[in-house]
Amino acid sequence: MNLAGKNILIGITGGIAAYKICTLVSSLKKQGANVDVAMTKNATEFVSKLTFETLSGNPVTVDTFVRDRAFRLLKKLIYALLLRQQQILLESFAQA
Repeated sequence: MNLAGKNILIGITGGIAAYKICTLVSSLKKQGANVDVAMTKNATEFVSKLTFETLSGNPVTVDTFVRDRAFRLLKKLIYALLLRQQQILLESFAQA
C-alpha cells in the first residue's frame, strides 16, 4: 500500500501497548505518510509526548480540551473523509 501523502491520525490510550506505536509511527513516516497523534494523559505515563512529536514531525494533542489543535485534527479527518480519500484512523487501546 502506498502511503505517500496520506493523512493518518493515531489515538493512543494509557497502556503498555503505547510503546509499540512508536515503531508504527516511525514506519508510517518512512513510507511518506503525514502522521498526527492524539494521546490521553495516561498514555504519556508510558511514552512521552515529545517522543511522538519527534517521530511524527507534528505537534501531539494530549489534553482533549485544547480546542485549537483538537479541532484542527478533527477538521482534517472530516475533510479527508468527505473527499473520500484513503485515510486511516488508528486507535491504540490499553492492552499489550
